[in-house]
Amino acid sequence: MIVAVINYLYHPIISRLMSVENFGEVQGFLSFFTSISILLGAFGTIAINIVANKSNEERIAYLQKLYRISLVCMAVIALIIMSMLGYIERALNFHSLTPFIPLLITLFISATLTFRTSYLQGTQNFAALSLSNIIGSASKLILTVVIILAGGAVFGVIFGFMLTQAVVLMYVWIKTRRSFATSAPSATSIKSQKY
Repeated sequence: MIVAVINYLYHPIISRLMSVENFGEVQGFLSFFTSISILLGAFGTIAINIVANKSNEERIAYLQKLYRISLVCMAVIALIIMSMLGYIERALNFHSLTPFIPLLITLFISATLTFRTSYLQGTQNFAALSLSNIIGSASKLILTVVIILAGGAVFGVIFGFMLTQAVVLMYVWIKTRRSFATSAPSATSIKSQKY
């Protein structure tokens, strides 16, 4: 409920602090990110399934392999986006491409965050998961307002979005660090087992 209220307040508050043109560009960049992060949602669903159905010894090794695959996918997507920046700028009428820098960095932060939050969900640690959502929503609103009031435009808002993801990742990292620090079985022992 708290997350829904904060997320609902985000757009009306930001739209009043920015020009219509800048607000439109911010929404374009965030929509771009949301479209790409659908793939991360798929990885997250698989990760939840692994955490919920594998033994403690196996789950970390499986998650590490899946995480590496997700990073490769994010790197490929980032390279494709970078190769198409000129076309994207013309097609979407962006004034500047510099917001893509924090946006592309956010892809990699979000990949890590997806696996950590999936671990929390798979282990049914819903209190920590809910708190991470509250931290994310609140820090997104606060950081964005502060950055806009400090004179940041589109780049500043996207940079604030990246910082928000980093803040949530720090919290989730602390909550899951002991679980991910456990020794995982070797990749060869995993290959020899049936899925």
